[in-house]
Amino acid sequence: NPDPSIAINKSSWKDNPFLDKTYIEELHKLQGNYRKIFLDGEFGLKEGLIFPNFKIYDKVFDTIKSKIIGIDFGFINPSAVVCVMSLESGKFIADEMLYESGLTNTSLINKLKELIPENERDIEIFADSAEPDRIAQLCNAGFNACKAKKNINDGLDYMQENFLGVTARSVSLIKELRMYSWSSDHRTNELLQKPQSKYSHAIDAVRYASYSPVRRYAKLTELDFNLR
Repeated sequence: NPDPSIAINKSSWKDNPFLDKTYIEELHKLQGNYRKIFLDGEFGLKEGLIFPNFKIYDKVFDTIKSKIIGIDFGFINPSAVVCVMSLESGKFIADEMLYESGLTNTSLINKLKELIPENERDIEIFADSAEPDRIAQLCNAGFNACKAKKNINDGLDYMQENFLGVTARSVSLIKELRMYSWSSDHRTNELLQKPQSKYSHAIDAVRYASYSPVRRYAKLTELDFNLR
């Protein structure tokens, strides 16, 4: 018994005359749930979601113990900047600061200068270690940036244990979380311990900022033990 006051307007990429050829080609390469949603314009099925129960916070009432920023670089794909806020409980909440395509490193640095006041630029930033030149440019611009630890499954395990949710303004991160799922075997449909890599730019930034400090602390503890 649908509500007669509600109408459904279904559209897909075919209704967008401004898409470039490269983007359309990428859409046709999608498989499974991504193909169903982004190519066919259908509702997706929530199968194998990695973060099925995250919360959305209008306000963060808990005491914030520390803040760390994660950056996933992009250009054609969006550059994602996310702040991870650790609480007294040891859990954390993520806040999306930037999610934008077409940013050169100079443009990204200028955006970061707008987002992070000069007196707060000692905050740690963990960025994609595959882009050391871009990290060096961030440091030269006065930011406290370093290489992130990119252990995907270990990082996701840590997030599943400690990630509470996101701020309401984290629109793109919320969209990614609602899609981020484990890959499946196309023959058996069994889930694999490998996440689908599409549309995880903001999630990667969260993983860098949350897991990298933990991994660094573990290494320092191990080194201290060996020295003893």
